[in-house]
Amino acid sequence: MGHEMAHADRRHSTRQLTQAYGVAVLLELLVGNNESLLGDVVGSLLTLKFSRDDEAEADEYSVIYLCETEYAANGAASFFEALLNMGVSTPPQFLSTHPSPDNRVTDINDEADRRGCDTAFDSNDQEWEAFKASLP
Repeated sequence: MGHEMAHADRRHSTRQLTQAYGVAVLLELLVGNNESLLGDVVGSLLTLKFSRDDEAEADEYSVIYLCETEYAANGAASFFEALLNMGVSTPPQFLSTHPSPDNRVTDINDEADRRGCDTAFDSNDQEWEAFKASLP
């Protein structure tokens, strides 16, 4: 949840639209009105990079938001570890809108360590068990 809150707080959607528009204008200035495959590829790769940067920033801010709470600040890393353990395949990072799960686990855990955050998650905690029992 902290990750998605960070996207809103850091205005990633607005920034991505602005950057995509800027790239399109720049490419039009460089190659003119001619539609070119090279222009499309360069534009796409640049916007993928912007998206990966936003995802990494949202991961970082999820740690920041959770660090001062009673929850494990690196909880998102557990999600990506589960994906890796399931053997989910991902495209090469440079072709993806997201950083690789391996990198995300490392970066999230490093950020939590750097900030001295609590990273313990007690799945046997009575509050957690009561919460799970309350779900339909």
